[in-house]
Amino acid sequence: MPQAKIDFSNSSTEQLEAFLRRINAGSVAATRSLLARHDFSSIKTLADVGCGGAGVAMTITQDCAQLQATALDFPQITPITRSIVNEEGATDRVKVLTADVLNGPLPGSYDAAILRALIQVFSPEDARLAVKNIGAAINPGGKIYIIGQILDDSRQSPPMAVGFNLNFINTFDAGESYTEQEYREWLSKAGFVDIERANYMLAGEHGLMTARKPG
Repeated sequence: MPQAKIDFSNSSTEQLEAFLRRINAGSVAATRSLLARHDFSSIKTLADVGCGGAGVAMTITQDCAQLQATALDFPQITPITRSIVNEEGATDRVKVLTADVLNGPLPGSYDAAILRALIQVFSPEDARLAVKNIGAAINPGGKIYIIGQILDDSRQSPPMAVGFNLNFINTFDAGESYTEQEYREWLSKAGFVDIERANYMLAGEHGLMTARKPG
C-alpha cells in the first residue's frame, strides 16, 4: 500500500494547488530543454495533456508566438490551472479544458500534443488507452511528445527511471517507469509512425519519446 499516496480525488484544493505549483518548475525546465532541441515553428495548435499547472503550455507559447495551446486535465485540477494561467497573464494564449483521457478522445484537434509525466502514472492498460485517445485528436502529420521516466528494455537502466519506480510504488496505486518497447507498442497501435526515443535526457533527467501521425 502506498504510504505517501497522491490521491487527487481526496485532496483538498489547497493541497492540490501546492502540489501543482511545486511540480510546475519541472514542467517549465523540461519544456525549455525540449524547445532547445525541437522546432515548433510550424505548429499552430498544441495540447498540454495532463497539464497540472500548465507549465508546458505557458512556457511553449512564450517562445512560439504563432502557437495556441490548450491545457487539459481532470475536473478537480482545471480550476486551479485556470487560476495559475490567469495569474501568469497567459489567458490569451492558453485555453484550459477539462478532459479525461481514459474516457474518449480529447476535445478539439491539435498539430501536436505534449505529455509530461502523464503515462507513467497509469496502469499498462490505461496507458495504452490514453495514448490511443490522445492520438485520435492529433491532426494528420502532427506529432506527439512523451516526456517522462523511460526504461531501457532491460529494465535495469537508466538509473533515474529505475529509482523512480520506488517512488511510484509509494505514491500511486498503479503506474511505473515503462520501457521503450512498451511505448513503441502503444504508439504503433494508436496509428503513429516514425517512433523514436531521444538519445539524450531533457532537464530533470527525463526521457523523450516522439512519434508522428501519418498524413
